[in-house]
Amino acid sequence: MQAVLALPGPDEVKVIGGNEQSLCRKVCGIPLLTRVLVAARQSGCTSVLLLRPKNLQESCLRTCLDSALLSSLPLRTLILETAFDPANSLAWRQIAAHLDSKFVWLPWNSIPDKNLLSQLIEAGARSKHGARFVWPAASNRERCKSESCPSTEATVFCVSKELVTDTSSPEDVSETGGVLRRCLNDSRLDRIQTPRPPSIEVHCLKTLREVERALVRRSGKDSDGIYSRLNRRLCWPAVRWLSKTAVSPNQVTFAGLLVALLSALAFAQGKWSAYVLGAALYFIAVLFDEMDGMLARITFRESAFGTWLETFADYASYFFLFMGMTVGLYRQSGSFWLWTGVLTLFGALASFYAVGQQRRLATDPERPHEYRTRLHRTLEADRGSLLSRLGRQLDFLVRKPAFCHYVLIFTLFGGLKILFLLVALSANLVWILTLHFNRLFRPGPVREAAQ
Repeated sequence: MQAVLALPGPDEVKVIGGNEQSLCRKVCGIPLLTRVLVAARQSGCTSVLLLRPKNLQESCLRTCLDSALLSSLPLRTLILETAFDPANSLAWRQIAAHLDSKFVWLPWNSIPDKNLLSQLIEAGARSKHGARFVWPAASNRERCKSESCPSTEATVFCVSKELVTDTSSPEDVSETGGVLRRCLNDSRLDRIQTPRPPSIEVHCLKTLREVERALVRRSGKDSDGIYSRLNRRLCWPAVRWLSKTAVSPNQVTFAGLLVALLSALAFAQGKWSAYVLGAALYFIAVLFDEMDGMLARITFRESAFGTWLETFADYASYFFLFMGMTVGLYRQSGSFWLWTGVLTLFGALASFYAVGQQRRLATDPERPHEYRTRLHRTLEADRGSLLSRLGRQLDFLVRKPAFCHYVLIFTLFGGLKILFLLVALSANLVWILTLHFNRLFRPGPVREAAQ
């Protein structure tokens, strides 16, 4: 799917602060135009047509387009005598030869939601005439009431070339109407209902802070549970600050691993005050674990190595924690807790191996990013099983975002021994249940029925 962007003319650039403060204005560490284009590529756009007015300086534009993040995106620049007017049907007919049969209109100052844009592209590809979004709430443009805000039409939609170059429609050069309004009101376009605006619009410097906050809020995952959402909310200020620094997501992962080690050393002291300190440090380590993924997504630095490192850090932090608890409880109450710790560590090792095998079996090579969705769908099909229901009851002890809350609560109220016994039990049940569930992902009638 082709994405079409029209860059502003010099007059509009001056209104929002000049070249450096518009196209190249960094939003969470990434220049605005670069961020829009990368989001388009990640959403499924295979090429970009960039409409640039002749009198727009190219120096800042090159800074945005020469980014390594755009190296795999075919991009063609079409130089026009004046700024492109999307409301004018004549302007569309003049560039018709450069348009694909269907394309996505993507305003240069509108950062799209990647998941929603992917839905738009899929719906637009299926529909004959295209697709658009419909949402109940007003867009964030209403937050900016200053006269300094440009009146740019910033609606994202997918449309066929025939609709924008329709010669039977009269030319309409108006600020808020014209071709765009005609397309948006066309009943032949498929409607996609969404609870929020499909893009975050940057209209002036005053809205930049709100735009960055919105990006950070959307840096989680749709599959996040209540604990993950709470943890990520606590991380929002730190992630926004880190996005403007040279700190990498992998460095955040290593920092979280160091905090987890300090947590284990605190637990190993064998007294209540040290346990509380260890629980607080472990909670912070889990927040670091949330931040590295959020930072990677918001700065487009996701990588296979980063995913592996994050998984390794998760497992290592569990081992640090359980070893620290084992030593601390042994020093406080005797050898029973030493053997309990050995049983817990064995269960953790076996669980990590079994879960790793499950991930390999449940991952579709053609859609690796849908691993979690596919896993939940398959397990849901087995909900009638007694073992499956038991696994659901122990879920809070194997999900790190939730577990850190229980570690803190049990420790504060003197229930660390009770929690550790539950962990020893659940760690060994997890690998047994996981091996049982893994049968659902193997080829055969059972797997087909589950899907």
